[in-house]
Amino acid sequence: MRIITYNIFYGGLERISLIAQILRDQNPDLIALQEANERSLVEQLAATLNMQLIFGVSDNIFRVAWLSRLPVSGVRKYQLPFLFQGPLTEFTMQKTLLSLEVEWNGSPLHLYTTHLQARYPDEYEECRLREVEAILLEIQPIQGEPLLLVGDLNAFAPDDPIGSFPIDSVEYAHRQFIEQGKRLAIARLQEAGLVDCYRVLHPTQAGYTSDARREPSMRIDYCFASQRLAQSLHSCEVISNELTASASDHLPVQVEFADQ
Repeated sequence: MRIITYNIFYGGLERISLIAQILRDQNPDLIALQEANERSLVEQLAATLNMQLIFGVSDNIFRVAWLSRLPVSGVRKYQLPFLFQGPLTEFTMQKTLLSLEVEWNGSPLHLYTTHLQARYPDEYEECRLREVEAILLEIQPIQGEPLLLVGDLNAFAPDDPIGSFPIDSVEYAHRQFIEQGKRLAIARLQEAGLVDCYRVLHPTQAGYTSDARREPSMRIDYCFASQRLAQSLHSCEVISNELTASASDHLPVQVEFADQ
């Protein structure tokens, strides 16, 4: 089974055909999209790929969605609590956690995608930690089952490197906030027993996923599996080719699990 998570940057806009080509070339069974802002464009993408669309309505412009070739037996949409303790902007509204259930290897497989709070001063990381705590509370009853959480988590793992960094905005990502800031959210997912699929298979590779338009320098897109699902982990790769730099500011991440 092949799953891709992809932040398509402000809805895809004029890049939607290019995004479709990138995804078609990988032939995934399921796709999680972040910044699926324009429903009509995501519907177009689903039709092009001959996949079912499950759209996550949100109270802000940054929506999430799933595309599936597998029969979907259940859908749940959670509005994460509003957790940012600061001024309201388009970046600080409630986020959506979108859940699917499909059957795989004779058992239910629980799939989640989300797009956490952006920006990198410590108060934003503390917000991401609170968002992660809300997610863990939702998944706790089924964490012993096959479960996958994917998406743009806008957070750094405790030991991950940062590459050359072209953005130098105090509001968004001044390098000081990256190098000296707290790294709480990913550490909490690890502490909860979820497996970072890319890092477990690539312990020394950077695996940068953003900013694809320039030179990728940060790993902020993740695939986290439950311990049970991780037993079937086959591969996890960042997709980077001649098309991806023009399609989005993120690179897609692809994870595969072996059928049993």
